[in-house]
Amino acid sequence: MEVDNEDATQRPKTVQDYGIQVNFDGLEEEEQQDGSPEMAAQLEGAINKLTAEIERLVPNMKATERCASHSVCQRLAGSLSA
Repeated sequence: MEVDNEDATQRPKTVQDYGIQVNFDGLEEEEQQDGSPEMAAQLEGAINKLTAEIERLVPNMKATERCASHSVCQRLAGSLSA
């Protein structure tokens, strides 16, 4: 069977590989076997929600790093530990 337009077929989503191995043990066996578009959308939504939550934490982490490099923060930390 010939395909007229190979670009029209669905391709797996490509993402940057960070060396993360996904553990699917938290899913029920039915969920693990479910390859439907609805399940894909549900999982994608959960991933997007977690990604947004992680991204909201990043500015706080950067502020902590900046604060640690300032002498005022170092003196404050020193006075709190004394």
